[in-house]
Amino acid sequence: MAPNRTVYFLGPLLDMFSSAGATSLRSIATKLVHADEVGKTSSLISISEALVPVIYSPMYSKVYLSTMSTFPGSFYLISAALAVPAIIILLVLHSIRKNDGSADGKSKEREITRF
Repeated sequence: MAPNRTVYFLGPLLDMFSSAGATSLRSIATKLVHADEVGKTSSLISISEALVPVIYSPMYSKVYLSTMSTFPGSFYLISAALAVPAIIILLVLHSIRKNDGSADGKSKEREITRF
């Protein structure tokens, strides 16, 4: 619940940016793989986006209800803990791609959309 009218009306305006993270993830992930693997990467991301609410919504509800009286913010810690492996995987993929020779100017040749 919004504490006042200003927050109530700012909510939808700020919600416009909620999909920016998913768009950025897709962009970064498709640039980290070779052109022939972009479809596989996009499908893996799409499957993950579809399964995450099915798995995590009940888990967050159970944790929140179990810890509401002692530590209601515990599900935030779970979110942070689940983000750490994803960040590590992204950094590993980035370092592999960087060492693969994409820094020698050939990275533009591998991109699907060249400008």
